Amino acid sequence: MLNFLRFFLALALLLVGLGWFGQPAIAQEHEGCWMLNSAGQLVSLNGSVCLPAATLTPLIFSDLLVRNTADGRVEVSGTVTNRNSQPMPLVLVEYKLIYEQDQSQELLYEGIVPIGTTGVLEPGASASFSRSLNPHRLQQKPIEGIKVQVARYL
Repeated sequence: MLNFLRFFLALALLLVGLGWFGQPAIAQEHEGCWMLNSAGQLVSLNGSVCLPAATLTPLIFSDLLVRNTADGRVEVSGTVTNRNSQPMPLVLVEYKLIYEQDQSQELLYEGIVPIGTTGVLEPGASASFSRSLNPHRLQQKPIEGIKVQVARYL
C-alpha cells in the first residue's frame, strides 16, 4: 500500500508540474525558409540559402554494367553525371545486383562503391566507378540476366 501511495504521489507531482510549467507549441507563422533581422523584419531565404529539393535534378547514372573480367572475377561499373547548376556532394554509390527472369526479380547482392572524387561532383562533371567482385556473389546466375540498380548515393 505504501508503494502505491508513493507511485500515486510521484505521478500527481509529475502531472501538476507538466500542467503548471508546460507551454503550448506555437506553429510557424510563415511558410518556407526565413529569418528575422535585427529590426524584427521578416527576411526570406528561399532561393538564396534554402533551396527546395524540387529545384535539384537528381544525378544521372548511365552505362551501368555487370561483366566478366579476364581474371575470372565480375566487375560492376557505371558513370554518374551532375546535371545541376550546383556542385553535388558525392562520396559513395550504393547499388543492387538484380537477376531478372520471366517477370520475376531476385536480389543477388548489395554493395557500395566509393567514388574517386574529392567528395563533390562539380556541375556538368562525370565520374566513373567500378567494383570487382568474386563470382560466387552472383549465385551462379547467368550474367546476361543481371542488372545494376542504384539504390542511393551519399
